[in-house]
Amino acid sequence: YERFMFQFLQRSCRRVHAVDFVQPWFLTRMREMSLAPKIHRKPWEHCSIAQAYKDRIGTGGRALGFGIGKEALPAWLAAQGATVVATDRPEAGVWLERQHARGLDELRRDGICDEETFRQLVTYRTADMRNIPVELRRGEFDFTWSSSCFEHLGGIKAGLDFFCQQMECLRPGGIAVHTTEYNTGSNGTTIESLELSFFRQRDLIDLTNRLRAQGDRLWPIDLTDGVMGADRIVDEPPFTGDVHLNLKLGGHTFTSVLLIAARGI
Repeated sequence: YERFMFQFLQRSCRRVHAVDFVQPWFLTRMREMSLAPKIHRKPWEHCSIAQAYKDRIGTGGRALGFGIGKEALPAWLAAQGATVVATDRPEAGVWLERQHARGLDELRRDGICDEETFRQLVTYRTADMRNIPVELRRGEFDFTWSSSCFEHLGGIKAGLDFFCQQMECLRPGGIAVHTTEYNTGSNGTTIESLELSFFRQRDLIDLTNRLRAQGDRLWPIDLTDGVMGADRIVDEPPFTGDVHLNLKLGGHTFTSVLLIAARGI
């Protein structure tokens, strides 16, 4: 199945490519979530997470989101009939206030999900991604997700620890879909701090091995460069470019990578 997804749909684990922004699946998800039509890695993350849900689950199921901020994904998932538990940390921390959700009201989206369905299917609670509450780790969810969150947990090991632990939230065969920052220029030196870390190819290999050791599996990863002109543009601070797929910070070039894992059966 993973080979089919990559060869025919090109939605396996991989970094963002500019060609995605003209694909029918991407345009459909953009429209459904009322996202602005721009070549930016954040809408790509949200649309890719949503499409992974459509590909493997389709409708319904139970979904658990981490560090959801003010994303449209909880409302979008509810519109697909999924029961959603949306979580964020108790305080904004390193996040800007505009990126942090304090309650359910901040997750409502007119035009994405009707109010009655949203109220019935979406709940909000706080959760520390570095120590996921035990009541969420009972293997009751079909789908877990986060969008550019686990690089902010205190270092590379902390991010990988989260990914491995959140697999416990899934039922056997359940799917975890997460995006994070990927260092495209170095498999050696990188940025790693309490606030922000860029994962390297070696770290993703480490994650693959750790998941395999606990009986789960990470889908094969394609880290090749995109081939369009927009794939060669690197945006730099203050990040005001019209094309925002590859960025440079602290001397390192990075981008978004989509990671998909399956809970062992």
